[in-house]
Amino acid sequence: MNNPSIPSGGVSQAPLICRAITVLWGVITLTCVFRPDILAALALVPTWLWTIPGLGLGVLAWRQGLRRWATVSSGLWLVFGAIYVEECTTCPRWIISRSASETRPAGTIRVVSLNCANTTQCLSDLQSADPDIALLQESPSLDDLQRMAFELFGASGVAIAGGDTAILARGSIVPSDDRNHQTYVAGTVTLSGHAPIHCVSLRLSPPVPRIDGWTPSFWTEHRAKLDQHRRELHEIKAVVPARIPTIVGGDFNTTPRDSALAELSPALVDAFPRSGIGAGATGTNDCPLFRVDQIWTTHQLIPDACWACKTRHSDHRMVICDLVAPQ
Repeated sequence: MNNPSIPSGGVSQAPLICRAITVLWGVITLTCVFRPDILAALALVPTWLWTIPGLGLGVLAWRQGLRRWATVSSGLWLVFGAIYVEECTTCPRWIISRSASETRPAGTIRVVSLNCANTTQCLSDLQSADPDIALLQESPSLDDLQRMAFELFGASGVAIAGGDTAILARGSIVPSDDRNHQTYVAGTVTLSGHAPIHCVSLRLSPPVPRIDGWTPSFWTEHRAKLDQHRRELHEIKAVVPARIPTIVGGDFNTTPRDSALAELSPALVDAFPRSGIGAGATGTNDCPLFRVDQIWTTHQLIPDACWACKTRHSDHRMVICDLVAPQ
């Protein structure tokens, strides 16, 4: 006689479902912990996305009468989400924290990072954010940047550019050197009433435009891109001064789970996990899945709030970060 508590087919499918729950959770968790180079492509998958098949297997187990496995699966993915899905922390902050539209606290420095898509139309997005420092990527020409700095900050506005990146500020900027670097521009910004801050605007090399994960070359090409990002970030970290507060921001063309970002640690820390409000994904502007635009700071700069804002003239969202800085 059939057991009424187990639907037809439940016994035969049980081992497969149990193995799938164990293997999926184990592989993804170990990948997030150790981030092996050969699995670099998995860093581009939004971490929260893994919970969908994980919880789906739990539902399937429940429907097959495997109540214990369903409970275990749900618990494992809840633990995974609490540890590795940053939206589980930052989205609740949006409910209990001040709105991004409210006036920023007095004494903070507002820094924005925006991929301009090579157009001066991004000026309207910058004006709505009212920054003190703007880190731009795919930036317009230097002449256009200087006009934008004047319209944004008035007579105190200045701009420097290098590669396809730029820094605009409400104060003075002393470039780090006179070389034109391919992936970044750096300079020391002095704002009225604040100590000098070293700023770097970067745009790392674009990600691998492939989704054919069934081919070996897909994985090796992503690994090669990881090594390229490591070299680019190592070069950038070399220009970070030891004692001056530093901001490194821009279009990283990869997500925070990319092990290449370890090149910036421990000297710099990603501002969003510490003070992020809401979902921080910036790519693309209309369908944000990937937090490729980021702002990192040294420990002298304390993030008060950090969020992503929809733009009108870019395919990226803008990152806005209010920082408490040394006087």
